Amino acid sequence: MALARILSPAEVGVFYAGTVLLSSLLTFSEGGLRNALVQRQHGLEEAANTVFWASLGAGLLWAVAAAAAAPLVGWAFDSSTAGLIAAVSAGTIVLHALTNVPDSLMQRRFDFRQRMFVQPSVTVSFAVVSVILCSMGFSVWGMVIASYVSLLVWVAVTSWILARWRPRRGQASVQVWREMAGFGVPLVLGSFVDKGRDVFETVVVGSALGAAALGNYRYGRRLGKLPGTVVIEIGSYVLFPAFSRMARDPA
Repeated sequence: MALARILSPAEVGVFYAGTVLLSSLLTFSEGGLRNALVQRQHGLEEAANTVFWASLGAGLLWAVAAAAAAPLVGWAFDSSTAGLIAAVSAGTIVLHALTNVPDSLMQRRFDFRQRMFVQPSVTVSFAVVSVILCSMGFSVWGMVIASYVSLLVWVAVTSWILARWRPRRGQASVQVWREMAGFGVPLVLGSFVDKGRDVFETVVVGSALGAAALGNYRYGRRLGKLPGTVVIEIGSYVLFPAFSRMARDPA
């Protein structure tokens, strides 16, 4: 709400246009391995290392792809700024990949510090940095910088410290990756449909109606989805690992 008073709808729309591909590419970089690690019932250390290195490698590849697609984003929205934001923001995919294993391990053991400390820290750091920088005249770049800061807080200050896990290169396994990827493929396909719809809506609104309309649309849609998001976040964090533990007991 503070940013809505500082930035114009057009500036917010340009930011969303420049980051339109990120959520979809994050889905591909995860490859469903995050949930596969939560439901894994044996060989946890080997699985965790496999997910870490696979996620990091995929994150690097998709970050390069996002940077390469930046001119296409600029063309789709007829905005060189949107294209530049897409290129600069590509690195967030790599940082996000580093959170997969620590967060999954915390969810496995029903560690609510992920919801009590990690997510609030990410949200507050983005809010504080973006509001300060945007009020100083950084415009949409304040939000871009804040995105990196919040992810660095997520990786370095919270998840890795609280999860108390470190990767080991020699414990990754191609066979384990195949098993977990097989579990994750349906999740990726399902997410692709959902994220693809968001990309389509963003492109249509932004290209046909302009950046200001896109800013208003994204803000309104985000506020409208908040109640449902709260319910999903609370339920899914607990129910998925709980049902995974009971998967072999149908009754």
